Order: sequence, then C-alpha cells, then structure tokens
Amino acid sequence: MNQHDRFAGAAEQARRGGPERHRERLAERRAEYEQDVDLLRLASDLVIDAVVPPERLRDELITRLAYSSNRDRHFSDRRHGVPPV
Repeated sequence: MNQHDRFAGAAEQARRGGPERHRERLAERRAEYEQDVDLLRLASDLVIDAVVPPERLRDELITRLAYSSNRDRHFSDRRHGVPPV
C-alpha cells in the first residue's frame, strides 16, 4: 500500500463517520494541540516574539522587515570577536 492509498483510505473513513464524527475528531486534535503547545513557555524560550492577529499580520511583517533592513550585520575585525546576535 503506497502513501496515496493510505491517505485515500483515511479520507474515506472520515467521510463514513459523518459530520459529527468529523467535529469530534477536530475537537480531539485541538485538545491535543492545546496540551502540547504552551505559548508562554515558547515565549520564555524566545521561540516566539508575539501572537499577531491575522488582521494586523501584514503591518507587523512590514514593521519587522523595516527594522531588520537597518540592522548592522558587520562582524568584528578582532581575531576572535563575538558575532552580533
């Protein structure tokens, strides 16, 4: 059985379950995700900076890219200088 057959089989099983079963599975997946992903922990580990609402995402990206384009990326001329982070 190849990968396409497996996915087709899973899709067929989901269709047989009906819309209620689909909603149940979706709720289960969301619960798993909420238990697995801790946004406060990710923020404290500096993995994420912010949670941006979709309507503000474009403006946020423009602002961040503008800041990063002006950043000095020149490394030290010293032999064992510490590169900027």
